[in-house]
Amino acid sequence: MHAIIIDDEKSGREALKALLKTHCPEIKVDYLATNAEDGRRAINSYNPDLVFLDIEMPRENGFDFLRSVQEVDFEVIFVTAYDKYALHAIKASACDYLLKPLDEAELINAVAKAVKKISLGAGHAGQYEALFNNLGSKSSIKKLVVPDTSGYMFFPLEKITRVESIYNQSYLFQDDGSKTKVNKLMKYFEELLPEEFCRVHQSHIINLRHVKKFIKGDGGVIIMNDGTEIDVSRRKKDEVLDRMSRV
Repeated sequence: MHAIIIDDEKSGREALKALLKTHCPEIKVDYLATNAEDGRRAINSYNPDLVFLDIEMPRENGFDFLRSVQEVDFEVIFVTAYDKYALHAIKASACDYLLKPLDEAELINAVAKAVKKISLGAGHAGQYEALFNNLGSKSSIKKLVVPDTSGYMFFPLEKITRVESIYNQSYLFQDDGSKTKVNKLMKYFEELLPEEFCRVHQSHIINLRHVKKFIKGDGGVIIMNDGTEIDVSRRKKDEVLDRMSRV
């Protein structure tokens, strides 16, 4: 498998190359690129199977670099010390990443997964479309993109009414009455969905824009536009009322 490394820090490039040589001999590093522009030239020259891509680079970061590549026909492993939300967007898109400083076991595992995907000839277009949809500030997201066994599912945010956990399975409800089983835990949605979504109970996240009425009580009860009644946990009551007043 042929690879290039794109990282603006010389120490980072050299350290990763040395670790790959020692622990992942199946990977041949053809080029060490110093920035995004250098990386584009390397992509065209070497046609790599795998790209190790730093995110935090000056002038043009790793995400900007990926957006600029006309056809992403290689696997990407992000190498970063990036913030929690960006990492969640990466994970939500089924991409892989390594945190700096690099851990040998995590590197070996990430490379093994990448090699398997490359060997199977898995397509990349949907994967990076999912990444770019999930990426950015939460307020800028228009669609929720969730990977499944056959590809990706796209859900316009304004149509999502709620997410419910039933016996450790998550179900996503939309305003057309549809119900979709999604193999993700509630924490996944809680971290990824923007501010108009609020977790009101251990088993419920709701879209506050689809709330019809709040009934006072110990914790309270939310009535959704479709008539669904959802209990609010006592410890969440104040937060839910505050969030509702700001949406």
